[in-house]
Amino acid sequence: MSNFKCAWVTKSSANDKPWGTETAWTGGFGSSVKTLSLKSGERTSFKINLNKDEMLICGTGKLIAYFADEELVKNGVGELSVETLTAGCALIVQSGCPYRIEAVEDSSVLEISSQLQNGTIRLHDDYGRKTDYVNDKLAEIISEMWGD
Repeated sequence: MSNFKCAWVTKSSANDKPWGTETAWTGGFGSSVKTLSLKSGERTSFKINLNKDEMLICGTGKLIAYFADEELVKNGVGELSVETLTAGCALIVQSGCPYRIEAVEDSSVLEISSQLQNGTIRLHDDYGRKTDYVNDKLAEIISEMWGD
């Protein structure tokens, strides 16, 4: 057996999502890269990733990012931040922090994440996928922001 590191080529896997498309590459060393193509007016789930940190870089278009610190999830303390992302701007999300991105116009996003395992908890979803309750404060924010 060799102790040398190696290099290899990998192919992407593409998946249609309700909000657009997702193309993913996995490196086999604890990281993954995705490109997300969001259609204007569509948004991802409002969610928490339990096991991975992410960097979401706006490549083209214009997005609204909704995000909060982990303390909002754990203790019901804090507020939801809302920021506009344009080409070159990035949202950094550590595991345990809730977030969502919404396309103001057709947009592309480069997602770089630290883990292959997802462990996602959806808090709100526009497309009928299963969601979970976390605490009253988050439920109140979700109701105010997205009417559920």
